[in-house]
Amino acid sequence: MAQPFLHVCFCFILTLAYTQHIPIGIIVDVDERDVITILKRMIARHNSEQTSSNHIIISPSWYIANINNNCDLIRAICQRLDAGVFLLLGSSSSRSYNIIQSYSHALHVPYVVYSQNVNQPRDGYDYDVTVSPGYVTAVAELIKFFNWEKVYYVFDSDDALWELQRLHDYVRLPPNDVMIDARRLRNVTSSHDFLRQLDRFSTHTKRIILNLSSRDAYQKVLNQLVDVGMNRDNYHYLLSGPYIDSLDLRSFLYGGVNVTGFRLPIDLQEVTPSWARVPALELEPLLNKRISTDAALAADGLQLVINALNDLKVSNATRHIFKTFRHSELYNNGTRGVQCWRHPPLPWVHGPVIRQALLKSNFTGITGPLTINSHGQRVGHRLDLMQLDYRNPLRKVGSWSETLGLTTNLTRPKANRVQLDVNRTRVVTTILENPFVMRKCPSDGTPCQGHAQYEGYCIDLLKKVAEIVKFDYAIKLVNDTTYGTRLDDGSWNGMIGELISSEADIAIASLTITEVRERVVDFSKPFMDLGTSIMIKKPDKEKGGVFSFKNPLSDGVWISIICGFFGVSVVLFFVGRFSPYEWAAVPGVKDGRHRAKPAFSLANTVWFALGALMQQGSDIYPRSISGRIVGSVWWFFTLIIISSYTANLAAFLTIERMDVTINSVDDLARQTEIRYGITANGSTEDFFSQSNVSVYEKMWNFMKNTEPSVFVKTTQEGIERVRNSKGKYAFLLDSSFNEYHNQRKPCNTMKVGRNLDVKGYGIATPLGSDLRASINIAVLELNEIGELLKLHQKWWYDKGQCAAESGKESKTSALTLSNVSGIFHILIGGLILSMVTAFFDFILKNRMRSEKKITVVVKTSGNHSRDTRGGYRQRRTSDENGDCRYATLDAQSAFDIEHHHCRHRDRDEPL
Repeated sequence: MAQPFLHVCFCFILTLAYTQHIPIGIIVDVDERDVITILKRMIARHNSEQTSSNHIIISPSWYIANINNNCDLIRAICQRLDAGVFLLLGSSSSRSYNIIQSYSHALHVPYVVYSQNVNQPRDGYDYDVTVSPGYVTAVAELIKFFNWEKVYYVFDSDDALWELQRLHDYVRLPPNDVMIDARRLRNVTSSHDFLRQLDRFSTHTKRIILNLSSRDAYQKVLNQLVDVGMNRDNYHYLLSGPYIDSLDLRSFLYGGVNVTGFRLPIDLQEVTPSWARVPALELEPLLNKRISTDAALAADGLQLVINALNDLKVSNATRHIFKTFRHSELYNNGTRGVQCWRHPPLPWVHGPVIRQALLKSNFTGITGPLTINSHGQRVGHRLDLMQLDYRNPLRKVGSWSETLGLTTNLTRPKANRVQLDVNRTRVVTTILENPFVMRKCPSDGTPCQGHAQYEGYCIDLLKKVAEIVKFDYAIKLVNDTTYGTRLDDGSWNGMIGELISSEADIAIASLTITEVRERVVDFSKPFMDLGTSIMIKKPDKEKGGVFSFKNPLSDGVWISIICGFFGVSVVLFFVGRFSPYEWAAVPGVKDGRHRAKPAFSLANTVWFALGALMQQGSDIYPRSISGRIVGSVWWFFTLIIISSYTANLAAFLTIERMDVTINSVDDLARQTEIRYGITANGSTEDFFSQSNVSVYEKMWNFMKNTEPSVFVKTTQEGIERVRNSKGKYAFLLDSSFNEYHNQRKPCNTMKVGRNLDVKGYGIATPLGSDLRASINIAVLELNEIGELLKLHQKWWYDKGQCAAESGKESKTSALTLSNVSGIFHILIGGLILSMVTAFFDFILKNRMRSEKKITVVVKTSGNHSRDTRGGYRQRRTSDENGDCRYATLDAQSAFDIEHHHCRHRDRDEPL
């Protein structure tokens, strides 16, 4: 008894010695209950099947998180790493995949991702390993198989942008040249308006690729497609994901729509026999129905981890990595666990070795062969091709693999591309529009025929393109004289309609490249860039007035100068009164004594300030410090004012100016006096009606509600309305027409403001035309060698009728008498004023002299004196008897008495 018991104990101790418990972190989403179930069963199966040669026990560290919440995901990663795990296994989403890449790369912890994600090189992120395969190559080959010329790519995440780039690289290679119209779905749960807009574009068959981030997103969008009626016979949907077999597609069964997609082949036969040996497992749910794709990928991800750890266990070179436990806890270079919050981070020392083991592990799992390349991506996988069509439920119709490509029992559609005879004459449709296409006739009266009857920018461009591409052509005018718009029934008129109906091979005109037109025809690269612009009537030029010399300074500045002039005069007057240095001694009139008098009287200060302002001098200058300060600042002030005035005077007197009230689209939108309009049923109307810019929406509402209507039928009608509106109407048109008609007589229109948008004119061809690529290259070549610029210069400016006048406007002209007549008026007025003042002064003085008389006292003594009244002389003289007498004399008598014979005293005596 004792011996068998000891043997059992010895075997148990030996088993413990060989058994190694390996902790791994498992992070799953809250909605992945089936993933949790299958992972638990696989771990239980593995741990129960250990033999003496392979003793690795998986110790899972679970965390159920909201994968779309980055904070919750970071918390889950850091808690698992702090607890100590060899690696991580978990789910991801388009929102959280960057978090997984960053943390796994920074800490060197391998992270095995089993859910669908971007399958692209990681740009240096090497520690995330993807179990889910990529679908881009399979989708591209299916597009080529169906010979699709144009597809709509609908996506909802940033990861899909990477796949869009790869898809674009695949399908744009010759001879495929597939056009991809990519559209992002912002709100998966409410996309009815988005889908209705997509449905209205065309009545032709639409091929739509759906690349969504989750199974729920696919189901929600498919349900809304049914709501808006997009499950009819002219639609074909291609699902770029692994969920087609798990979606409810019953509503698409009887509408005539086709639904195609890929699925991973899931085979449970590889694992269910071994599971059956474990009595604790309940396998009924797994054996009776197909498990989800995410659950199958999670199982293969766990098997990848187990195989890698087994390889490390049996390898002598890497066996030491399992000796990192101490007291059943994992240590990383002496630190417990892999510290997530440590700064700087301490990477997992055995992370690179574990990653290499994951990359080397090759096996066949539930989802088929599983091989990981050096970038951590799954390769060598196989996909089942599934399709649903009218009354035929979803079924397998083929398969795809990287080695064999696409194999299917579907009938390959014939190519629907236009194959034309290279040597035949091509029909070119166009429309008469100056200066692009104009009709001309010989001056001798001969009838116009063939190419000779047309001229213009587009005609010259067509000749050059035809010479490069080498094709013959015949020009015809479009039947309905329109460019092409989509009608209510989905058909097209104008040049676009003729291309669609194969009535024409090429359309060359001022045809704007728009999104709607690009969906039904092919455009070349733009041969002319332009935008919507504003045309107004050119205001009358502002002629120089009589007093135009005062224009260099505003009225406010002139008033300030006058106030400063009088202010300096008053200040200098008071300074002269208070400062003793400004007083001068003058002799008295009556007693002859010297008296002090200020030199700066009010009249003198005004004269000094005026002389300095006119850059002249005066006969008096301040002598005190305070007076000189006043004079200095006034001189400096006048220096700057006169210099500024002189600098601006030349421009104001020699350049004729125009007063433009509208300078931008904002000025136009803010006012209501000037009406503005556009051409009806054109690209400009589409621009305003579909714009989300508040200014343009306001302008569109104003134009719709204005009576009489501001819309015109043709561009020429709008231009004539501008010319005849006396400045009360503005026309919004393409900048090319704006610039051209501004150079045409009567030269009374002009362009204002910047362009409202950016667009271009292109050469249109039917979808799939053999001329598209050649014409595109020819346009690029003409642009690079400068021929397009020469054509623009020729038809816009060299042939313009206003070039000379417009050139004159930019140059200065000679001064005329009207510019400087005000100066002569002031000069003449000053001369006349001075003469009138002198005349009145003379009259006034004579009148004063006649009213005032001078009394002369005549004495015998002969003494004389001067009378101060009237400034006349008073003398004493003697009569014959020697008696003194007085006589009142006038001025002439006073003068005559000077010559009388009298006796005088030695000096004059003032009376």
